[in-house]
Amino acid sequence: MVGAAVWFFVGLAAGIIFFYPPVLFVLGFIALIKGIMRAG
Repeated sequence: MVGAAVWFFVGLAAGIIFFYPPVLFVLGFIALIKGIMRAG
């Protein structure tokens, strides 16, 4: 998730918008939530 955020903002700073990092971030976030739910 952190890597995806860094990748997205570095691209944004360079004037390039990547579409993959936000998708990667959302998938990572969903996996994190599922992991927390399972552990609870």
